[in-house]
Amino acid sequence: MASLLALILTSLIGNITALSRLFYALGRDGVLPSSLGELNRHGVPGKAIGLIALVSALVPFLGRTSIG
Repeated sequence: MASLLALILTSLIGNITALSRLFYALGRDGVLPSSLGELNRHGVPGKAIGLIALVSALVPFLGRTSIG
């Protein structure tokens, strides 16, 4: 059980990190809004992570049929 929990948590963290870096690069290049292409004082694309969290929180309310 612990190894499955670790697998899920590390894959979630890895996916969020990769997607936030992708949004950061697209924001820097002007494909997405430039506010996503900024790093906070810790060197992390915080606004991109916030966007990912917001979309991830809203998606479950769409329903299984519309997501598929």
